Amino acid sequence: MKKALYIVQVNASFDESIYLPYAAGTLIASAKKNEELNKEYEFKEILFLRNDIDTVVSKLDEPYIMAFSNYIWNFEYNKALAKKVKEKFPSCYIVFGGHNVPCNTDLLEELPYIDILMFGEGEKTFCDLLLCLKNNASPEIVPNIAFRKEDGIPVCTERMDYTDIDYPSPYEMGVFDSIIKNTKYSFSAILETNRGCPYGCAFCDWGALHSKIRQFPMERVIGDLKWMSDNKIEYCYCADSNFGIFERDQGIIDYVIDLYKKTGYPQKFRVNYMKNSDEKVFDINNRLYEAGMSKGVTLSFQSMCPKTLEIIGRKNITINHFKKWLTKYKQAGMNAYSELILGLPGETYDSFKAGIEQLLEAGQHSSIFIYNCELLVNSKLGNKNTIKDYEIETVRIPFNQDHFALVSYDVQEYSNIIISTSSMKREDWVRSATMSVFVQALHCLGLLQCVAIYLFNEKNISYTEFYSDFVNALNNDDGVCGDICRMIIKKLNDYSTGNGMWSYYDETFGNISWPIEEGLFLNFENNYEAFYDFAEKYLSKYSIDEEILSQLIRYQCFVLKKHTDGSETLKTDYDFMSYFEKINVDEYEKLSEEKCTYLKDASGYDNIASYAKKVIWFGRRSSNTLSKIEKI
Repeated sequence: MKKALYIVQVNASFDESIYLPYAAGTLIASAKKNEELNKEYEFKEILFLRNDIDTVVSKLDEPYIMAFSNYIWNFEYNKALAKKVKEKFPSCYIVFGGHNVPCNTDLLEELPYIDILMFGEGEKTFCDLLLCLKNNASPEIVPNIAFRKEDGIPVCTERMDYTDIDYPSPYEMGVFDSIIKNTKYSFSAILETNRGCPYGCAFCDWGALHSKIRQFPMERVIGDLKWMSDNKIEYCYCADSNFGIFERDQGIIDYVIDLYKKTGYPQKFRVNYMKNSDEKVFDINNRLYEAGMSKGVTLSFQSMCPKTLEIIGRKNITINHFKKWLTKYKQAGMNAYSELILGLPGETYDSFKAGIEQLLEAGQHSSIFIYNCELLVNSKLGNKNTIKDYEIETVRIPFNQDHFALVSYDVQEYSNIIISTSSMKREDWVRSATMSVFVQALHCLGLLQCVAIYLFNEKNISYTEFYSDFVNALNNDDGVCGDICRMIIKKLNDYSTGNGMWSYYDETFGNISWPIEEGLFLNFENNYEAFYDFAEKYLSKYSIDEEILSQLIRYQCFVLKKHTDGSETLKTDYDFMSYFEKINVDEYEKLSEEKCTYLKDASGYDNIASYAKKVIWFGRRSSNTLSKIEKI
């Protein structure tokens, strides 16, 4: 009788869509390719839905091995499920692997119900472990694991890096076919065309591996994409660390676009582009954009502080190089977004603020994403010596996935967020987080973007100076806008002490959670008349001609996409549209006095929740918060 083998890789769903459990699928595909293992084990259906734990356990059929794929979003659930399984089936082998398993014996010492830990890539190690258990051999012969010896002492086996990449595809082997057929969800899928990353970024657990890139055979890549197209996968996420680095990536894009034109799937293709943008990346993104499949391109920095870059082992493109490529993308009508990380060692409040200013002055107005630094257990920052050297302090806060429906789980997941270092203490972290949230909401999402650009170009007011002063004024306002401002600042202060979550929830905007900056934007947009009344009064301090100021505010409000929008026109005495269009592509011309009539053709939204979903959730990466207008 075959021994029952279960693999667990649970994730949350969003909007009735969920990712196929790719990591679990790769293990099953590799094991099924081995005839000896096929005869020994029965591969049960992958457990990928976050179902009630007691219900899951009650449906298990005498499991011999239960293997868990772990990351931030499922680690606590996996632990709770594993404990219940061990209680009911004490002879079942509990195996933990994945990114959230530290490469030591700590988990074995902490959690007695876990029997074996797996480190690094899982395919070969998993097969070796299954053969070992089948033959009743000592686990000492299996590289890249930890287990308890007969005396109960946990030990690690030899570490081995794999150089081959002849792993079978879970798609082509049919691992996911029954999942597609028998569940109600629509699915997103992960594609690997290669594996490995040559960079050593300290905040990333890829960086800790610092491994050579190995390419999967082109036949496998083509087969996986065809499977996704045949099975109507809407969203494909290419998990390569540096897509575009190989010449063959151009051919992969040709095939993806050809599939979409023939079948309509996959509808979107998102990749992690190579770190230094060049003509190859531009060409790839341009073709995806023209096909309607692009999710934008990242012109990323993580930090603009030289000391921080040295600490985290990263080298940025120059700001001039960045500005050149940003302008080129904008001239072609494509969106290029930039990312920063808050909380990296070496960063100060002043350097963080200066980094935001550099990006804005270079023309990155619509797409700056700023993330909190998560301390990953297998990253270089997660090393005990690094934590000590840079006086890294974290808060353990409830994990939240943006734009997921709020449900009541039995088990709460957690994140460990850096909120203090030797160079940026907690108070300055809160100041930096406040700057981050308000710049993203007020500028990048468009509430005051035109105003700030005008002040920078005509009054020499720096962007961060303007937003710092504006937030201080908001904080002292006794109206609805002041209440919104103080509510957000309180959330940031609470978060820095380990209370609350990095999210915003209000059923007015739908039953989903929002990043704080999006929640801030939605509150101001929902009170836009009061917001722009406050802004106009505040802006009088800058000695702007009264007529220009009044019309600038009306233009800013007009171009902002609002939940109340319909088709409408705006008359001005100045050509604001041409003024901002020229600045956007780095071709400044002074604001001309010219009577203009602008048309905004907006279809409107059923309600504010529909607006929030379509404009903010689905549209943020494509700069969808500002309306496309025309002169008539």
